[in-house]
Amino acid sequence: MARPSRLARLLTVLLLALALGGGASAAEKKKGGEGQREAPEIGAAAGKAINDAIELLNAKNPAGARAAIGKLKLENLSPYERSRVEQIMAAIDNDAENFAGAAKHLTAALDAGGLKPEEALQVRFQVAQLYLAQEKWKEGAAALEEWFQAASSPNASAYYMLAMAYYQMGDHARALPPAEKAVQASDKPQPNWVQLLLALYLHLEKWDKAVPLVTYQVRANPDDKNGWQQLASVYGQQQQHDRALVVAELMEYGGLLKSEEEYLRLVDQMLYAKIPYRAASFLTRAVEQKQVKAEPAVYQKIGTAWLAAREYDRAIAPLQKAMDLSGDANIGARIAAIHLQRNDWPAAEAAAQKALAKGSLKNRASTQLDLGIALFNQNKLEEARGVFEQAAQADDMRKYAKSYLQAIDTRLNTQ
Repeated sequence: MARPSRLARLLTVLLLALALGGGASAAEKKKGGEGQREAPEIGAAAGKAINDAIELLNAKNPAGARAAIGKLKLENLSPYERSRVEQIMAAIDNDAENFAGAAKHLTAALDAGGLKPEEALQVRFQVAQLYLAQEKWKEGAAALEEWFQAASSPNASAYYMLAMAYYQMGDHARALPPAEKAVQASDKPQPNWVQLLLALYLHLEKWDKAVPLVTYQVRANPDDKNGWQQLASVYGQQQQHDRALVVAELMEYGGLLKSEEEYLRLVDQMLYAKIPYRAASFLTRAVEQKQVKAEPAVYQKIGTAWLAAREYDRAIAPLQKAMDLSGDANIGARIAAIHLQRNDWPAAEAAAQKALAKGSLKNRASTQLDLGIALFNQNKLEEARGVFEQAAQADDMRKYAKSYLQAIDTRLNTQ
């Protein structure tokens, strides 16, 4: 929370000078229109000390101002005089950034009872500001709540201050109403007001209300990557994954994606949205443009995306690269299965043989079954028989392997 501005302090001092009227006499202070409140009297000694202190403050001599006030005996002052002296002491402490001392003196000015209602209201607001400047959020919030009860037309800044106090206390539910009023009460709300309200909506999971604010921020600053990411995140929280994807694609189009992680996250969003063709094409281009490293896992993701798009021919090359780079026999087994889908029996046979030769397969019997099918469809029946007999030793492959063994016997008996 920013400290009270120097301008605010100088205005306070000027108002004090005007209110004191240069130590006017009692007769002069009683002049005024009928029905007006009679101005309080001030003694000559007190008036001189107060005016001297004000002049010294304006001359940037706080030590001299404190000395001038120090000549007075506070217990001998009237309520009006005591309130003015306490205000001057508060201004001196505030100038020295002794906010605790300034708050203490302003509270004493209120307690003295010498302030007009409108003056007391302004002082209460200043006390609240000083508490917030010290990060005493609880005391600041309490002082503001008291001020709000008497204020006739609070401005947007006051609502923001109260919201910030509760937010810093972790009381997001109580921070929300004043935060909303701060933004609603201003035609052009300050960016930090909007940020606070957005943070509260996100904390409280009010996603519907968060969307317009994030959209507003994105429109106001389209080059701000954080705003776009926040918008995509909010849509994701609402399970509106199609909109989250559109936002991510707009970020990519606008050149806001920079890291490999961001490109891969976009691919995953495409796959989740069941548009694998676009995912495979995008990731292939990202590898070619060196936005994503040419690693086995990346080539596997490309191959998987092509498979999901039923582009079996396109899936083979990236999967083959993944196998060559990693030496993972399981990828070779997958390639063999794809060749079976394409009815390319020789290619399926070669891929399966290569995978089995490498070893370390998660499901060796499954690859043996695929090899047997490739051999069977090339009419290499005796070779196929041996492979199916090996596959039949696995419980989960026995039924399929035996059916092919029977088919081999039938075909041989008819030849």
